[in-house]
Amino acid sequence: MPVRGPAGCDRLARRLGAVVLTAAVLVAQGCAASTTAGGPGKTPSGESPADAPRLDVRSLRDRPVFAVIARDGDPKAAISLVALVGGGPVATASVAALLDARLAAAGVPLADATADRHAVRARVLVGDPDGAERAVRAVHAALSQPLGDEPAVLKLAAARVLALKRSALDDVALLPLAECSGEPGIAPTEAPTAPTRQQLEAWRASAYATSSAAFAVTGPVPIAERAVGTLSALAPWPDAPRESDAWGVVAPPGTYIEATRRRGSARVSVAVRTRDRAAALSFAERALDTEAPLRARLLALATPFRV
Repeated sequence: MPVRGPAGCDRLARRLGAVVLTAAVLVAQGCAASTTAGGPGKTPSGESPADAPRLDVRSLRDRPVFAVIARDGDPKAAISLVALVGGGPVATASVAALLDARLAAAGVPLADATADRHAVRARVLVGDPDGAERAVRAVHAALSQPLGDEPAVLKLAAARVLALKRSALDDVALLPLAECSGEPGIAPTEAPTAPTRQQLEAWRASAYATSSAAFAVTGPVPIAERAVGTLSALAPWPDAPRESDAWGVVAPPGTYIEATRRRGSARVSVAVRTRDRAAALSFAERALDTEAPLRARLLALATPFRV
């Protein structure tokens, strides 16, 4: 009987090198001061290999923080934005559609936007400093401009919301896990409707705030510096109070019948929440280790579990 736990941590561990995750972690922790993870030229674990990429977080006045991963060797550099959106999966799917539609209309190549449960992520791949400047300007414009008469945006938002219904969670018992992992699934009983222009504009405005967003760039130093410099030169961002987090709310265990599961088997999903992001990532890595004590203990049970 397989065990999956904590929800989403395996995916999180595999994304540690992704620039989008870097920005997402910054937003989740509300970073406001300029810091360097592990120090210049060091990895987050404190190691100092000669070829280790430098990771630091730039605090920009009246603008979102900007995470910089300076490294060479990638075919393309990446500029990314992550922004928290109040309103759940329907809101994030709609705002991601807005970003996608606007970036496409602006002719930005190699750009995409995706939705998590509480945030949207936009990414643009670039090949040189000029491309980095264009990417930052385009992403900034896509999120900062109020929604006007843009039928293409509303049409794409409606399609993304409809897709949520087609990929709904198997059961409401999975909602607490989705809440923890950030997966955008909705309950199978929900019937979301296409957003109105007023709704989408309110969600866009909630994401366009220094306390709700973070940028990140990974690539050579000239590209990274141009990206940060471009955001610094753009108009200041507004600020807004962040939504309160219902920390400490514990969901009761839930069970449901999974029609596709083999007869005689079951799956247990466990979500563990902590304020310490380093501890969460460390736990995920240890849980996935083939020689981890957790695996050994579960396999030793009278009814063995497989992680």
